[in-house]
Amino acid sequence: MFLEGVSVCPKCDGRCLSWSARATLSIWDTNAGALLTTLTGHTALVPGGLLLPRARILNWSDDDTLRL
Repeated sequence: MFLEGVSVCPKCDGRCLSWSARATLSIWDTNAGALLTTLTGHTALVPGGLLLPRARILNWSDDDTLRL
């Protein structure tokens, strides 16, 4: 995995978001240390993302897209 960054939301029930050069985002359960799911759909590097309350994710990619 080519990890680019991590976002932690204090109000997100022990979850964190990571993103990678492989154009994916992953949601982790930090209490269990387990991967919950991997999100795909971007076609280029994902240089950033934010894990938001109410199970929302804001992320952007070098494929010129912004997703919520």
